[in-house]
Amino acid sequence: MDEPKAWHTHHYRYAVAILYKIVTNTPVQRTTAELEDLRRVTSTFLTSINSSFVEFIPQLSRLPKKLHFWRSHWEEMAPLQCRQALMGRAEPSFVRDAVLKTYSGTEEQAMSLTMLAIVAGADNPRMAMNTWTMACLAYPAIMQQAREELDRVSGSDARRLPNLDDLPRLPYMCAVVKERVLVDDLEFEGYRFPAGTEFLINSIPVCSNCYERPTEFWPERWLENDKELFGALSRLLYCFDYSPAGAIDDEKLGHFGSGEPFPLKVTIRSPAHECLFVEK
Repeated sequence: MDEPKAWHTHHYRYAVAILYKIVTNTPVQRTTAELEDLRRVTSTFLTSINSSFVEFIPQLSRLPKKLHFWRSHWEEMAPLQCRQALMGRAEPSFVRDAVLKTYSGTEEQAMSLTMLAIVAGADNPRMAMNTWTMACLAYPAIMQQAREELDRVSGSDARRLPNLDDLPRLPYMCAVVKERVLVDDLEFEGYRFPAGTEFLINSIPVCSNCYERPTEFWPERWLENDKELFGALSRLLYCFDYSPAGAIDDEKLGHFGSGEPFPLKVTIRSPAHECLFVEK
């Protein structure tokens, strides 16, 4: 609420905070600039896979380390959590109980595994939340229908925030969330995607031979019968209004660019909703 133009940064901090707590059992104590740097590095990595000559000429790794110009940035990173774990002062976490206790790989591999869990686990929810936000702009009638359902359950006067106990009474909100996740196991060209795998909106239903209205954001397809992201998205829709702050293209989501992925104006619904959101 204090920085509405940084809505995309708030999405990333939320996702990182959850994964950081699971993996290291410590809160995220990083500035916005540091998190933005992590997001930028992650995006650069994802968009540069198989684009580096080092990947195609692995023999370069045998050169003297002083010639490994790509290593210096990562060698400068010495996380406090790593030092605490090695000194035996770490709290119970994935790093302490899985990586350091049972893992038999090298220290660099352990570091990579830890960061992979945080970065991969946080970047997908970030993109999912940003994609859902674009859906708020592109399909306001659908989001209004979901909000009306939230108001019937949690009260239009901001009595309380939605929670997981409300799932049975919020079928349409659940359908809105499911419209961007996989809800059944999928076998595709030799690959298996388990239920719960996150995809961008309509990545699965876009098949004109198999699904009705494949190119539309249409939550009703899931009403026949996901807790993933339900809490975050339902509370955002319950408390905030979304409107375009410029021209938008719902097929251009800007996941890997710098800055705001698309122009968005975020406002709190009412003073009562503001008090409720701050309190909780």
